[in-house]
Amino acid sequence: AITLIITLLEHGLINRCLVIVPSSLVDNWRNEFVQWIGELKTQRFVMTLKSNLGRKRNYSRKRKPHVSMAHCSNATNKNPMQTQEALADQLRTFHMKNGKSILIVGYEMFRKYYQLIKMKPKTLVPATRSEGEDSNVVDLIVCDEGHRLKNKAGNQTMDALDAMNTPRKIIITGTPIQNNLSELYTMCNIVNPGILGCDYRDFQSKYGKIIEKSRDTSSEAYDKHLGDCKSKELNSVLNDFILQRSNDLLMKYLPIKDEFIVFHSISRLQQDLYTQLLSCAKMKPCMEWLEVESAHNDITSPIPKRGMGHVNKKE
Repeated sequence: AITLIITLLEHGLINRCLVIVPSSLVDNWRNEFVQWIGELKTQRFVMTLKSNLGRKRNYSRKRKPHVSMAHCSNATNKNPMQTQEALADQLRTFHMKNGKSILIVGYEMFRKYYQLIKMKPKTLVPATRSEGEDSNVVDLIVCDEGHRLKNKAGNQTMDALDAMNTPRKIIITGTPIQNNLSELYTMCNIVNPGILGCDYRDFQSKYGKIIEKSRDTSSEAYDKHLGDCKSKELNSVLNDFILQRSNDLLMKYLPIKDEFIVFHSISRLQQDLYTQLLSCAKMKPCMEWLEVESAHNDITSPIPKRGMGHVNKKE
């Protein structure tokens, strides 16, 4: 993602990029940019809830001369007006810099202040005033951990993303999204609206229900065949705009990893609790749900069938 962002910036295809990440990863993303861009003249402004308003912190011992950082937060500021004014000052700098600029922000901060982020650079007036809006203030949006985005009414993050009016969006995730069709549809619809149907109901009718039915262990051969056909059809659509990388690519460059598995018997108390958990009627729907949703079906599905014999077995 960093390579793509910098390439687009250097070739003049974009001027401003907004990177939205979980708040716990803001520092990590900032450090990665510092590591990889070198002396590149890319201005980088970081908004985070972790630091106080107006307080600047040096997170890197070797700061690059062309990389500037701004940290702003309302965590300890009790005056909302002062908070918005401080944010507006930082965003004016972000928007009006002559060089290229990247804004890294946590999801929570983005939800709260997306209206300021998308404002016209000269004024940064409230979003209720149409003359203060700029439909293309941010040229590219990158969302990390995109599988967390949920497609449901009242989702503030989704509403904020829709309000940005940014034509280019990229979503990054390390989770196998095909295991959850709802998350798959949400992410695809953000970066490529309408590609999987006019709405989620249309997607479910065309793909979702058929594929989910074929995954049922009690489904008939016809349903499984139809589900496989729909899965292949869906994958052919996804291959046009989804880039997937498996561990096979990394294995060419990483040293061999040695794994040591140590088996240990559980205590009598743990065994009793485990037995009670599996025998509880309320757990059956949960286990059935895990069998469908889990990325590791081989772990969840055999548990009710194998009983307690495998739990206390010494390998």
